[in-house]
Amino acid sequence: YKTSLCDTYMANGHCGRGENCNFAHGKNDIRTRFRPPNYKTKLCKNMYKFGACPYEEKCDFIHNSSE
Repeated sequence: YKTSLCDTYMANGHCGRGENCNFAHGKNDIRTRFRPPNYKTKLCKNMYKFGACPYEEKCDFIHNSSE
């Protein structure tokens, strides 16, 4: 909840969901995300099998060697 920026708000300067939006409307709105102890310690199965991951940067698994 509010751990990443709202794409709509960032593109248009407003969001139809207002305060009900699950995403942050600016950097001051961003909250710290809980990270499990094994965060980014295993390879992402989606990246391994399909070469892409629907969760992208929100994924808890490793996508490339820089992670």
